[in-house]
Amino acid sequence: MTSNTRWCGVVRRLWQLGVSVLALATAAAAGTPDWVKAAAREPVPAYPDEIDAVVLYYEQVTVVKSENDTRTLTRYVCKVLHPEGRHFGMIAVPYTSTTRLTSFKAWSISPTGLEYEMKEKDAVESSDFDVQYSDTRRKTMYVSSSEPGSIVAWETEQMDRPDVLQDLWDFQDVHPVRHARYTLDLPNGWKYQTYWRNHAAVDPSSNGNRWTWQLDDVPAVRAEVAMPTWSSLAGKMSVAYFRQGEAPNWAAVGKWYAALASDRLGATPELKAKVLELAPKRPIDAAGIRALSHFVQQQVRYVAVEIGVGGYQPHVAGQVFGKRYGDCKDKVTLLMTMLREAGVESYYVLTHSARGTIDQKFPSPRNFDHVIIAIRPPSGMKFDRGYAQIDHPKLGRLVLFDPTSDFTGFGQLPSSLQGNQGLLVAEGGGEFIGLPLAPPEANSLYHSVRFELGANGGIAGGVNESRQGFFAEGPREELMAMTPLERGRYMESHVRNMQAEMELKSADVFGVTEVDDDIMLRYRVTAARFGQVSGPVMLLRTGVFPTMSSFTLEDKNRRQPLELTATSVVGDSVQFNLPDGYEVEELPPPLELKYPFGLYQRKVEMSKQTLTVSRTRTILQPVINVEQLDAARDFFRQIADDERSVIVLRKK
Repeated sequence: MTSNTRWCGVVRRLWQLGVSVLALATAAAAGTPDWVKAAAREPVPAYPDEIDAVVLYYEQVTVVKSENDTRTLTRYVCKVLHPEGRHFGMIAVPYTSTTRLTSFKAWSISPTGLEYEMKEKDAVESSDFDVQYSDTRRKTMYVSSSEPGSIVAWETEQMDRPDVLQDLWDFQDVHPVRHARYTLDLPNGWKYQTYWRNHAAVDPSSNGNRWTWQLDDVPAVRAEVAMPTWSSLAGKMSVAYFRQGEAPNWAAVGKWYAALASDRLGATPELKAKVLELAPKRPIDAAGIRALSHFVQQQVRYVAVEIGVGGYQPHVAGQVFGKRYGDCKDKVTLLMTMLREAGVESYYVLTHSARGTIDQKFPSPRNFDHVIIAIRPPSGMKFDRGYAQIDHPKLGRLVLFDPTSDFTGFGQLPSSLQGNQGLLVAEGGGEFIGLPLAPPEANSLYHSVRFELGANGGIAGGVNESRQGFFAEGPREELMAMTPLERGRYMESHVRNMQAEMELKSADVFGVTEVDDDIMLRYRVTAARFGQVSGPVMLLRTGVFPTMSSFTLEDKNRRQPLELTATSVVGDSVQFNLPDGYEVEELPPPLELKYPFGLYQRKVEMSKQTLTVSRTRTILQPVINVEQLDAARDFFRQIADDERSVIVLRKK
């Protein structure tokens, strides 16, 4: 589905790709408009060194002429503070067949006061880099001065034939904004409704049918490691405008999408034959539903198709089946059609690929960039590991599945969708639903280890590593594409990344090709000096696989929540067969940590000549809130300290 792209994100993307400069403007002092000069005179407060630029002025004016004609003027002025801010010297403006770019100008003022003007003829035109079939184009312009101290400004005018009568004002950025202004101009008798997110609502000034909102000194959204998606944290105002009646609700959005897709579910003879081949039993059984789902997931290639209304409307199921490619909404449409042929009802679920991005207060298709399916299986049908289910008060049990996610098992969801939200498009329109959060054990990583410990501190033995859910998705994607030789190198690197001193002796990989299976890695390793020997004493670390203290949160000034990807369980059980003549002199006491967001247990047990270290870390919530950061620091610090704790052995 079509997603809304931030201006500065577009700029950064193109800057990194290094688009060629076809033209640079020459100095033309007379062309710099007064609004740019006024913003350039704006005093700039002292900012931390991490701020590479400041937005001095950001204005957006939306003039609604009719339901099919909207004009937008955008003005932007920034000051580059550090060399890292030079990316502002490249300005990229996207447009489509329905959002025509009618004017594009840019200016820059060097630190010494030289003024430059760039016109539309100086721009480079290109297609969308991220979408394979799209009518989105971009014009990119390079200003002549973007070194620290420079002023960079641009102005665009666009004409739009909107699919929905709504607008967005993204006033908060990864850079501080000194002044932001939004103006809405409506025809006589029209109404509007605003929706604010991550910012208190502000009243506008008005003049007839023209309303203006202004904000000053909007702070930057600080970029931090493992933070939630930027758009879930930034302040913005959404606007719905309409000629009569009221602003749309979620039921209306669902009806709108259902109408777009209503004629897309027709089955061709070839499609019907494939359904009978994959799911011959009637009534269909669980294996048949799984087979149809995996066919669409694995045999229909993902290709993004976003041309005109195609950003929202799926293609006809028979066409998708025949060509064996389509985007998320196309794959869902095909699977819905195949299931319907087998007597199973299913429904579109509109969602967003980044958890926390959807604004439930703002009923709009602009909230979504992804589509998954809700399958209504026959009563009593069960699926193994089918945690991705909800009980709907009218429709009964619904199984959620993402046929676009190539490496996620049936009845499961990719980590980004777990605990997310979605719009269920069913009879009567749409309704908001919560997508299930997987139980921690559905995303698990376990090591079962048996080592022979030598008198010199060396170890040799076997490791059984099992991966499920989130922990299996990445390795499955890599391993499926590898030759046996490449898999061997992968395992060597995998072992070294866990323990640098370990050497891989042999390895086997199981369960890679079937997405519903766990991945099993079985390997044998040696390490010459795992235990530290000093005279009759040998020291062993309790953290053989230091995988549980990933987040130390050393930044005490952190301001953003901590994204932990998914609920999960990581565990290991390591047995050491002690060498003859050695006995335990000292064991660390058992450790148990309990926090609202996570649990940790570690114990060490001795039975005859076998020493067993058992550890388990459980993550109970995928996002740690800002109020929990101090507790999270304590949690992960204690785990890190425990991984360095030692067992003392002494030779008799």
